[in-house]
Amino acid sequence: MLYGYKKEELIGKEAGFFYPDSTTPSQFVEVVARGIKERGVFLSTASFRKKDGTWVDIEYSVSRLPGSNPPEVIAIARDITDRNRAQTALTQALAESQQRQEEIAALLDGSRAILAHQHFPDAAQSVFGFGERLIGATAGYIALLSTDGTDNEVVFLDSGGLPCAVDPSLSMPIR
Repeated sequence: MLYGYKKEELIGKEAGFFYPDSTTPSQFVEVVARGIKERGVFLSTASFRKKDGTWVDIEYSVSRLPGSNPPEVIAIARDITDRNRAQTALTQALAESQQRQEEIAALLDGSRAILAHQHFPDAAQSVFGFGERLIGATAGYIALLSTDGTDNEVVFLDSGGLPCAVDPSLSMPIR
């Protein structure tokens, strides 16, 4: 039932009818036979098409039965779809956690820079450097906005080596 078929539906059929399109049954048999010959057991994972058309991730092992003549094998298949989904979710959560950790470290470094510098332009340049590394920016600026929101004084501008100026006629978020 792992693939959604009843036993009666599989009897007498070539097992490869539910393999991924890129693998033929004869190719699969060759790979398995080579693995058994080289290592005594064939271990692998693959995605297979179920009866309903969905895909299932399978971990399987194939071993030769000792003393069988002609040679016979035993195969064990296990559905690892949920495990793979959980692994993907954990990997994504770890990446997000690491990103948050980098953001917190940059905020702490920025706070320390503000406390360490007596002049705002120096502190602004340090804070910009932390933000630049955090988001991978190649250019940017820090400016002070007047109380009434009509004037913008550029304190620090990093052009990334390109000709750059802040156009005061543009609205604040774009500048």
